Amino acid sequence: MKNILVYVEAAEGKAKNVGLEILSAAKTAAEGGEVIAAVIGKDVQGAAKQAIAFGTDKAVAVEGA
Repeated sequence: MKNILVYVEAAEGKAKNVGLEILSAAKTAAEGGEVIAAVIGKDVQGAAKQAIAFGTDKAVAVEGA
């Protein structure tokens, strides 16, 4: 069991598809551990919610310019 942290890139408040796709692969690789999405940037709350909807266990949103 492993915990995996995935950086999810966001643009205009939305998560980019590549980050969301990696979350699926990370879920498999975690072998029952947690997958945590890190979303960093401006107006990323929506992207963090997308990551949760995509199946990540937790999302950490760091707001800043």
